[in-house]
Amino acid sequence: VSCVFRYDGRAFHIWEPFNQIPDGNDNYVGTVFDFHGKTYMSCSLPDPTGPGFVSFIRWNGSSWEHVPGWNTLSPIKDISIHNDTLYVAGTFSAADGGPGNLVAAFDGENWSDMGGGLSYPPVPMSGAVLDLEWFHGDLLACGRFIKAGNADCTGIAEWDGHQWCSMAGVIHDEFGNNARITDMAVWRDSLYICGGINSIDGEPMYQVAQWIGGDA
Repeated sequence: VSCVFRYDGRAFHIWEPFNQIPDGNDNYVGTVFDFHGKTYMSCSLPDPTGPGFVSFIRWNGSSWEHVPGWNTLSPIKDISIHNDTLYVAGTFSAADGGPGNLVAAFDGENWSDMGGGLSYPPVPMSGAVLDLEWFHGDLLACGRFIKAGNADCTGIAEWDGHQWCSMAGVIHDEFGNNARITDMAVWRDSLYICGGINSIDGEPMYQVAQWIGGDA
């Protein structure tokens, strides 16, 4: 039994580094990926380096080690590697030991909190970024949040490399609350979002919407 397997083109095999993880109940691995010559793993596992648990660790080729600056057990929901920088998103916050609020950037050793990140003030510690996508050269984040840096937004925001910007449109669910946007896709130069959407700017629009730019 393992949470990670490797595939050689014909068969699945145990990934040996995972055998160094202590046994535990409800072990979970989210994403395994390579960055700057090391293999990273988002997870919920017993700590292979000592007592306790971990939610983000990396394999250096011979042993497991903690990711520098990552001091939280809150989960990572998505990652993106772009221009030699790792972006991570999830439910972590600076208050619980995360390197930022819901989203942060990493160069391999040091973190940026990306302008203070994102938040959901009505219910502190309940915000989440669920997906990251690149669109026209900028990073988009979606999830459950209504503040992006100093900008107001409803579940989606754009990082231009220096600051967060809101996108036009007030997106509500069926109860008139700010909608939770669960996923995005970029296809044929168009952006699509989906989630608990019932209206945008007061106009009925259900579950899926397409961004057509400008103030639309």
